[in-house]
Amino acid sequence: FQIISNAGAKNIVISAVQGTLPKTDDTPKYDNAIITAKVLGWVKDNAVITAGTLQPGDAVGLLLDRTNFYAEQGGQVGDTGMIDNQQTEGIEFRVDNTIRLGDTVLHLGVQLGGSLSVGDTVQLTQTTSRRIDIMRNHTATHLLNLALRTVLGNHVEQKGSLVDDEKTRFDFSQDKPVSKDEERLIERRVNDLISRDLPVMATVMPLDEAKKLPGVRAMFGEKYPDPVRVVSIGADELVHLTHDDSVEFCGGTHVPRTGTIGYFKIQSQEPVAKGVRRLTAVTGRMASEALATMSTTLDDVSSKFQCKPEEVVGRIDALQAEAKNAEARVTKLMTTQLAKEIDQLLANAPMTNGTTVVIGQVGTGTNDLVKVQIDRIKQKATSAFIVLLWNDEDAGKIPVMAALTPDLVKKGLKAGDIVKQVAGVLGGSGGGKPDMAQAGGKDASKIPEALAKAQELAKV
Repeated sequence: FQIISNAGAKNIVISAVQGTLPKTDDTPKYDNAIITAKVLGWVKDNAVITAGTLQPGDAVGLLLDRTNFYAEQGGQVGDTGMIDNQQTEGIEFRVDNTIRLGDTVLHLGVQLGGSLSVGDTVQLTQTTSRRIDIMRNHTATHLLNLALRTVLGNHVEQKGSLVDDEKTRFDFSQDKPVSKDEERLIERRVNDLISRDLPVMATVMPLDEAKKLPGVRAMFGEKYPDPVRVVSIGADELVHLTHDDSVEFCGGTHVPRTGTIGYFKIQSQEPVAKGVRRLTAVTGRMASEALATMSTTLDDVSSKFQCKPEEVVGRIDALQAEAKNAEARVTKLMTTQLAKEIDQLLANAPMTNGTTVVIGQVGTGTNDLVKVQIDRIKQKATSAFIVLLWNDEDAGKIPVMAALTPDLVKKGLKAGDIVKQVAGVLGGSGGGKPDMAQAGGKDASKIPEALAKAQELAKV
């Protein structure tokens, strides 16, 4: 294994630790209380060190006999905080991450000030605001798991999660995207459970007994200890649980009641694997910030539309309909103008060995509109050699299309070869099928030369 953790400006890399790691009593991790502990040593350069002193700047994995820091596991990130020497002021060790190796908890961080020695008694203080945000997000993850099954169906199974102080990220079995209506129902369900300020209870019990609890959820393939810790939401006693309550095997930290979460807001969803989707959501402080941003944006938009916020969607729908109508009118005008230009080219088109040669520059067009006109030419001319181009100044390119009637294709001519040579004069390239091909160039000053090249190819 290998663990890399950033401690300030330094990376701590831990892999294949040499030496015996002492067991850490981490039962206080579920409380927010400040505790004291004894320094047993540290891990540095993959070696367990049980004697000596840390100096300012030393980045290590500190070993203690007990800890109130939660070590990263089960999708929840590790705690951060400060460790101070109780006997001497100014001796500080900053914890940037907390990880678990077997029965040992490593406090990854850096010595900030003073010297810390093996045997010292220290005081452990978690980063309280961060820890509470993590707890909010973890409890919300359990509510989300329940809401997904309620809204999408019992096929939903947890496939992974990540809980930190900024978000909850939840992977679950689902073979199609979650619709916006379903997202809203999921949010509504979670926020309803939050608003009811339901109790959150953690109980340690025999694994076989825990598996029989109504509606209990566990990660498929995950190995759980015996006894196992069960986190339930919605009932004061496990005997009162129903399938409408959230019940999961979980070793993470949680808020005491759902009301502490504040608010839950889904931020995004995405596919992560075949049949697996991911929802990312925020709670508490981050949810408030997200809602404030959305509210400000809505206020700005409604101000620009000079309407009430609830009227914005109607205004946008009206603008989209207006834009669609305008686009249809422009397309109709372009089609009419293009048809006139093609008719003029046809009227002046020379005949070469029984083939109508239609070569020219049209004033405006799109690939689809020009293809329609090419079909018109083929309907009017039994045998036709066609090369059309136009200057698309907005896109900064000169599209070129070449087309041949079946009789010319049978003779061995290929529209792809023709369009490639014509576009080459314009500094571009392209290709296509023997009867129809398209390309593009960039040098508008070469358009006369490109048309001359097409005339030359038409004489073959």
